[in-house]
Amino acid sequence: FNLEAFQASIKAIVKRHEVLRTRIGQGQDGNLYQWISQDFESAAAVKEMCVKSEEDLACIFDKEASYAFDFVDENPLRI
Repeated sequence: FNLEAFQASIKAIVKRHEVLRTRIGQGQDGNLYQWISQDFESAAAVKEMCVKSEEDLACIFDKEASYAFDFVDENPLRI
């Protein structure tokens, strides 16, 4: 597995598709608005983990599957 090639591919996809970088916020007037982030780097960030058992891995999968995005502060994509 070539991690650098994978990360470069993800960055290229995120750069090409603005919807993967669209954030949503609420203005002082109460209206919702959207803006397109220029952050390509975080989409392909790698988080290294140590997994000691299949149970640990299942817990990680469960936690990741129920992750709630913060559409104000982060891109709507995690890989």
